[in-house]
Amino acid sequence: MIAGHLSTPSPFPLPKIIEKGLTFLRQTNFEVLSAGKVPIDGDRIFAEIIDRMTYHKDTAKPEAHAKYLDIHYCVSGIEYIGVAPDLGNNTLFKSLMPKQDILFYEAAEHEVFIKQIPGSYLIVFPTDIHRPCCCMNNPMKIRKVVIKIAMDHLNQI
Repeated sequence: MIAGHLSTPSPFPLPKIIEKGLTFLRQTNFEVLSAGKVPIDGDRIFAEIIDRMTYHKDTAKPEAHAKYLDIHYCVSGIEYIGVAPDLGNNTLFKSLMPKQDILFYEAAEHEVFIKQIPGSYLIVFPTDIHRPCCCMNNPMKIRKVVIKIAMDHLNQI
């Protein structure tokens, strides 16, 4: 997991394809785009613009991916994302592998929640279980972008 804000530079070099995703976030006006999928570079890297209400963490299952890493970016509102290391000891709730590249877990041991404010991003890897779109108190409307980057292209480009 890597957390940051688009207004600050990364303290260390990131793979070029991740930098490409962050550049897309910096250069795109998400206020004028409709929700939905936005191609960036075929199935290697693409964005999903999401408008939704946050929900209490107990109403959502933690998830993980194998094929893609995610960059969760907050455009508006406040979102909490639960994150935990995948130590292989969490009970599987449902698998949508390989077609949808998602596993859902009953819970995530050692989960912590990271507050996402406008401009902040959170990069989660296949070794990170995550629970996006959560609130701590009252649900609120958020707009977010999830950049999906194929893991098999991480060291290319």
